[in-house]
Amino acid sequence: MPADRSIIVGLALLSIAGCAPSGPGNEGNAGTARARFVDVAAEAGLSRQVSPPRAMEHILESTGSGVAVGDFDGDGNDDLYFPHQPTLADYLAGRQGRANELYRNNGDGTFTEIGEQAGVALHAWSNAAYFADYDNDGDQDLFIANWGSNHFFSNNGDGTFTDRTESAGLAGPSDGWSSAAAFGDLDQDGFLDLFVVNYCAYDPEDPLPSSIQPVWRGLDVFFGPAGLPGQADLLYRNQGNGTFRDISARAGLATHPKLYGLGLILLDLDRDQDLDLYVANDSVVNQLWRNDGKMPLVEIGAISGTATNENAEEQAGMGADAADYDDDGFIDLFVTNFALDWNTLYISEGGMRFRDGTFEAGLSDSWKYMGWGTKFFDFDHDGRLDLGIANGHIYPQVDEHPRIGSSYRQPNQLLHNIGNGKFEPVADAAWNEERNSRGLALIDYDNDGDLDVVLTHIDAPPSLLRNDVGNQRNWISIRLEGTNSNRDGIGARLELEIGGRTLTRIVNPYGSFQSQSTSAVHFGLGDAEYIDKLTIYWPSLRTFEYKDLQANRFYTIRERSGIAGIREPSKGAP
Repeated sequence: MPADRSIIVGLALLSIAGCAPSGPGNEGNAGTARARFVDVAAEAGLSRQVSPPRAMEHILESTGSGVAVGDFDGDGNDDLYFPHQPTLADYLAGRQGRANELYRNNGDGTFTEIGEQAGVALHAWSNAAYFADYDNDGDQDLFIANWGSNHFFSNNGDGTFTDRTESAGLAGPSDGWSSAAAFGDLDQDGFLDLFVVNYCAYDPEDPLPSSIQPVWRGLDVFFGPAGLPGQADLLYRNQGNGTFRDISARAGLATHPKLYGLGLILLDLDRDQDLDLYVANDSVVNQLWRNDGKMPLVEIGAISGTATNENAEEQAGMGADAADYDDDGFIDLFVTNFALDWNTLYISEGGMRFRDGTFEAGLSDSWKYMGWGTKFFDFDHDGRLDLGIANGHIYPQVDEHPRIGSSYRQPNQLLHNIGNGKFEPVADAAWNEERNSRGLALIDYDNDGDLDVVLTHIDAPPSLLRNDVGNQRNWISIRLEGTNSNRDGIGARLELEIGGRTLTRIVNPYGSFQSQSTSAVHFGLGDAEYIDKLTIYWPSLRTFEYKDLQANRFYTIRERSGIAGIREPSKGAP
């Protein structure tokens, strides 16, 4: 979180089988979009508070926890895992807080908590959790990022998990503060490796020198991260035998400064068919690690244009996501930042060259907000990727000083992509309710074909925002099963051609802030009833094409053998 500083403001037609429905994005500059989200968390069974009440007197209390989305039992319904944290008073007194919770999706719009019987009711200071099939056996395993040692659970395939933390080699430092992680196959051997981002070294019993009183905008605030030691990020190589090996030094991470990592993107950003790494750091420069297909990785944040904003100013990165929001075939980056600064959109110019496109994209309205979780998604199925942002301050005392121009509880933001490289804010009561939010994840929990949103909050139960407008247009959902590639298809690139346009999506469930979204890839199709062609570029470097797929269906596509399953949406969808 930054100290005081000044900010320098520097139509296509689809014709298939005799039909001519309009494809996605044919509406031109649509202006303000219509959205209708309803918070159904309580009726869905998600009424328990994720983060306990806290005084916000220590930086450790400020970041909260996120949520993981994944189908752990393989029934076709995405489930939810919520990491929990005790109060600091309980922790220092040796008292356990509430255990982490696993909610099974019942397939009827409700969830049932089964963490204890599944063996993942962990008592820890947990920040984030991530599902992934690390051993390619067809079920989702679970990594939990903590303050303290991390945990890893292997899925037994029968609805239960076994703690494999030590045998897998994923505990990490006992004094670590792991804030984010992502799985991806960096060496293209078919097994998912793991990158873990760490924040800062912090001892709540000795939080700061007594002679120091940090100040932000004239307010006395808690200490950190400035003045605290940063922590090294970690890269673990999956050995393919149930274990991981720490290759951080070999990857070149150890030769760079230890910074304050919070956000993480693990994607192929330069289209050279291997995964690169982007780390959003708090109060210092961001890092972009280019993967040239061999170790070490090469840090190119500054020369790529993604280390700072357009004025060469360091910001305070919290969350991050990446997607081809402008449909030019290149992956763009988005980073949420501290209040009284702007979130930053880095628009790709090809290769590893980016420019700060925040203002040209109409994203300057973020100034008064403190952003955390964020994801690109097409909420209205018009074929364009919109943007969701979770907001909330870390200093409650800002409410006592309105001159500062910010607030502790803040509305979250839904931004509509209007198709000319710009976004417009969307008025929606569920999004605009003032909260102190942190995590944000995407899930089609009711299997109606549109993406719903899970939000976690400080001092409140989570929100489950049911999307009631997306399925009024057509869509298609693709879930991959790798054979030569990793089983989840993480990192695969999908290009969908329709009505003369090409829409690019990546299997990218990670990113956001301390959260994981569904691994299914959703495309909005507008009024189109079929697609022209779908091309899948698998991590194994194999490419397969599929034509004339019908809209409003869930497809499972297996590498090499093709379509392995087709499901219709739940009742009430188009």
